[in-house]
Amino acid sequence: MESFNQFSSKKIDKVLHIELSDYTYALKDPLIIKDKLVLYITSSAGGNLFPFIFLSEKLFDIEVKGKIKKGAIKKSFENMKKYLSKEELQELEPIYNNINFEKLQELVESEVENRSNLKENWYLALSFEGEFFNEKFPDVFTKMIETKGSDISLDGHCFIDDNASKIGFDVGLNFCSTNELSNGMAKTIKPRLLPISNEAGRFVKLGFEKIFNDFKFKLFGLNYILLPTVFDASLNSEIFDEVNASKKNDYDQRAVDERVMLEEDLQELVEELDKKNLTNSLLFTMLFYEQNNKEIVVSHTIEDVVPSRIATAKELMREYNIDASKLSKYEKKVVKAKNPKVIYIRDYINDRLFLAKLLFGKEQVDREMLYHAIYKKIIFGNGIEHEKREFSKILHGYYKDDTNFKKHQELLKFLSDEKLKMGQYIELGGDMQFENVQELIAWKYENVEILKTPTQREFYVMGMFCRLVIAWQKANNDSNSSLESYLNTIGTVNALNIESVYRKVIDGAGKYKIFGKNYEYLNRLYSEIKSLQKSTEKVSNDKANILFVMGFTDYMNLPKTKKEGKK
Repeated sequence: MESFNQFSSKKIDKVLHIELSDYTYALKDPLIIKDKLVLYITSSAGGNLFPFIFLSEKLFDIEVKGKIKKGAIKKSFENMKKYLSKEELQELEPIYNNINFEKLQELVESEVENRSNLKENWYLALSFEGEFFNEKFPDVFTKMIETKGSDISLDGHCFIDDNASKIGFDVGLNFCSTNELSNGMAKTIKPRLLPISNEAGRFVKLGFEKIFNDFKFKLFGLNYILLPTVFDASLNSEIFDEVNASKKNDYDQRAVDERVMLEEDLQELVEELDKKNLTNSLLFTMLFYEQNNKEIVVSHTIEDVVPSRIATAKELMREYNIDASKLSKYEKKVVKAKNPKVIYIRDYINDRLFLAKLLFGKEQVDREMLYHAIYKKIIFGNGIEHEKREFSKILHGYYKDDTNFKKHQELLKFLSDEKLKMGQYIELGGDMQFENVQELIAWKYENVEILKTPTQREFYVMGMFCRLVIAWQKANNDSNSSLESYLNTIGTVNALNIESVYRKVIDGAGKYKIFGKNYEYLNRLYSEIKSLQKSTEKVSNDKANILFVMGFTDYMNLPKTKKEGKK
């Protein structure tokens, strides 16, 4: 029965203990009285089995639209009474009838007003003559479990208990669309779909209640149940206790200050298991689900997740400044002010389930997928934005994170790290520094995979060329650069408009007589590229725009030199 006591699975910072015989009260450390209390939540709306309840405004009766809505304390006594004998009810009646709810409410409110830390979770626990009510009536919990039976009894073989010859228990799981049947038909059909005896069924039902209460977590905003497969039976209790305990930590403040993380409670669990040398004794299964009232739909499972894999992912995410959380724009600004190097991986990979499988070694990303992710990041922003941005703002670094090729390179290094091997390595040269354009282009041609063919190089060199001309147009007080306006008009560059871009570059250069060495070098290089192109060679829209923006950005980031050209 102890395994169904929910005390260990809840974050309980303080227990406000009130003695009903004289209304003395004290705030107590939950660890000191843990062995004396039983916490069992009967339902989200129905209160608790005993008057040991999360402290909220729902403790006491309130009036809603002229009707009195019963408080959680009264509900807990009603729940408890269902399992008391006649003699026990007679014992409880004078205690309950003499409760001064007004005084009780005053005591609770006075303590709450003086609470210094609003993030702490407080629980209220009532006792009488020194005994908590689960101590006074110890059979209630057992009887509650025993009453989870069924009025259906059919001859049949229980698939759990070989010795049972009667089946008929309804564990409450809606499967094979039985939730759409009438009650009468469901009662007849369900026992045949899931044949379980009364005794075994009670524990199956309690097990599911426990799993969906104590073992539920969130990952990237998805609900999942964490099921440990333990290889050493003697460690069952210890590992399951750690799973429960991992949900009780308050990360709100840390979530802002130290946002580079996988998922807080999962990290905490793996760290604790590692401290106790338990990570090699189990595998995790993650059951992702959606819940609508009593209907639970399992959408996907990730099986055989090795805890050491989670620990390694966490360590590498911190090393590479990778964060898998999904923050608002305001929160991102707060975090980036403290850690400007942070990289939000979900801006690149927004499929949350795929990302989970990727980090836990069940998926890989190929090069084309990575190129597409970088293209979307540059042109559209993060994964939830769908409108194409103004091209000139992209090029001039208005969206600094999205045109930061150092960050793109760091993400690619993370995904291809030998410890996790989630993807193939792609060299973009984002973290390299060069003194001049010739040195930069020579290195890029040699090392960057998507600069190996003449057509690929055309887009990269054209990005540089555009940066050179736009800078001179602006330097000559042409704030509304004709080349910049044209780029905004076309939105992105591709094989159909690259020649038109080149003509705009030449026109702009001629207007301001840009005939310096960089102009001559880039123009000559572009002509060589065109002469070497093959008609069959194609470049995807993704790569074309990555290369164009990369060229524009690389040229903009070169050390400033004396202005070229003359009016």
